Amino acid sequence: MKVNEDLSILFWLKRQKAIKEGLVPIYICITVKGGRTEFSSGKKIHTDHRDEKYPTATSGCTDYKLINSYIIKTKAEL
Repeated sequence: MKVNEDLSILFWLKRQKAIKEGLVPIYICITVKGGRTEFSSGKKIHTDHRDEKYPTATSGCTDYKLINSYIIKTKAEL
């Protein structure tokens, strides 16, 4: 999500840190004026339950409402 020329927010799955159950942590990448930082959201999702077009969880995920509300809230706060 590109807010303006100076700020960009990206939610992505860090597949390298997947655990045995197939859950993958959701990471947040923030870029401000070319400076970049990334951190874990603390949320995990199965790769099959991620909508690739929009950075949200699909209804197949048991915690999809919680994850989607977290993403919306985080975007609004940033």
